[in-house]
Amino acid sequence: QLEVRSTKVRGVAQRVFAKDNGHVWVDLRTTSGDLVPVRSTQVDATALTSDEVEACGRELSADDWLRARLDGMVSLPRADGGDALSNVYKTADGEEARQFELTKTGGVRCALCGPDFEWSAADRRGPGWAKFQHALRSHCGHFASCRRGNAHVALLEAKTGCAVSCAAGPPRAAAGRPAKR
Repeated sequence: QLEVRSTKVRGVAQRVFAKDNGHVWVDLRTTSGDLVPVRSTQVDATALTSDEVEACGRELSADDWLRARLDGMVSLPRADGGDALSNVYKTADGEEARQFELTKTGGVRCALCGPDFEWSAADRRGPGWAKFQHALRSHCGHFASCRRGNAHVALLEAKTGCAVSCAAGPPRAAAGRPAKR
């Protein structure tokens, strides 16, 4: 029974494995039924309630799994320093909306840009999944280098009434040791 330090996501270790680089990972079955890989150095032992353990026994449907991935995939910083805009955001009217939605065929479409902006999400592992994620993140301006002049970002700003920052995110804290040369 583990808790992810950064997100406080709790669950049960389903599998522990080492990658080729020697890093140890844990497949964590969460209380929402999701299965997420996390580095073993990013989790702490915890005690789950019996209800939480039972909840870890549920599995997400394929659509719910993809929706959860989309909801955690994108983050655009606001120019005013407020909470970043993710896949699920609040419109200027206070309604909840999504940047990306699932299609009936199991793909993903941009809810802001229209039907011409649709991607297949058939490959949910390996290089195909990485390319899919990169395409969505580039489209929506998740990467700072893709924000300036981006039609999607302009539509999102109009819907939310918030300006998106064109700057990269905050610098990471320096490590306790010098970089390798």
